[in-house]
Order: sequence, then structure tokens, then C-alpha cells
Amino acid sequence: MVHDNGMQFTTRDRDNDASTWQDFNCAEKMHGAWWYWDCSNANLNGKYMPNSNDPDTHGILWVPFGGHEYSLKFSEMKIRVA
Repeated sequence: MVHDNGMQFTTRDRDNDASTWQDFNCAEKMHGAWWYWDCSNANLNGKYMPNSNDPDTHGILWVPFGGHEYSLKFSEMKIRVA
């Protein structure tokens, strides 16, 4: 997630991403809100897309785990309070 450090949270109604393609909102394209930088390396709030071999189909994405075309079945984020 280092790639997305410092980014504001982007939702369908709040386009805060730093997309180099300024004509769309990453939350809409990726089907989920996230701290986007160029809509790319992570999207743990996306939809599960079981047959996601198409690079234009964006599901639950974690590029270091499965690449851009692999949609995870689910994601779980945990926060530890020190």
C-alpha cells in the first residue's frame, strides 16, 4: 500500500484520486472506494468477480498477491489500537 500513502479516500461522490486520466473517478471504475493513486495496486473494497481474466474487469484487487486480473473472494482489514 506504499503506492497509495498520503492519498485522500475516494468514493463515487468524492473524486479525490490522483488519476493521470482525469476524465473519470477511480471509485466508479474500480467498483469500490479506496485511497487511490492511479486506480492501480490495491482495491480491497471492490466487488468479487469470479471470472475476472479481463484486465478491464476490476474486482477485489491486491496486485502483489494475484496481479491486476485476479479478483480475491473477500478481504478483511483489521485495525489495532495501541
